[in-house]
Amino acid sequence: DTSGILLVAKTNRAHRILSDDFKNKRVRRKYIALVHGVIDNNKGKINAPIGRSKLDRKKMCVTDENSKNAVTNFNVLERYKNATLLELILETGRTHQIRVHMEYINHPVVNDSVYGKRKKINDYGQMLHAAYLGFNHPITNEFMEFEVDVEQEFKDIFYVKFFVRDYAKYLGLDGEKLLDDLNEFLFDYTSRIPLDKIKKSQNTKKEETKKIVSPYTVSKSKTNVAPHKIIY
Repeated sequence: DTSGILLVAKTNRAHRILSDDFKNKRVRRKYIALVHGVIDNNKGKINAPIGRSKLDRKKMCVTDENSKNAVTNFNVLERYKNATLLELILETGRTHQIRVHMEYINHPVVNDSVYGKRKKINDYGQMLHAAYLGFNHPITNEFMEFEVDVEQEFKDIFYVKFFVRDYAKYLGLDGEKLLDDLNEFLFDYTSRIPLDKIKKSQNTKKEETKKIVSPYTVSKSKTNVAPHKIIY
């Protein structure tokens, strides 16, 4: 259900080269995600291995057993009352990595029906978007970059559902009533606001650094395994 850029190899040779580039971290990827809850720190790194869940073989999880190293970096773009808009940069490419890591730190991706334990806010899929991809062309070796803006439904949700509601509260108004009264106008107006307008907050917030070590469990019996670092 992730929107955005998808890289497809047309030949076996190109597939082999690109696979090697992914393996050796020569491919650059950036994602945009809306997650539940407010993340206080402006940036962070999640370093926790990912493997197949023993409880549900269709899901992945953070675990020490039969797992691979997984590292996700994130920067806060904007904070809302009950959600945070993030830019995420992957150092590794594990299956469902962002969704698993965000669920692991108790900030699951909004509308994630697999790893999110909270009610979906609408019928749109998970709020995760592949926004940037940079890689060397497998034949010419020319470095190529691609960017794509988030889909309209994505913009509608985080502007209308979060920004407008918070602003209404700031003005002392009933946010829910305001959304009901101005629904059509708001969806039309907010769709014209470019995503980069909300990125300006990145450069004005004070950077904070601290290390948090979080234990986690991997079975029904809640057996503790070795903790992994979340660096903010």
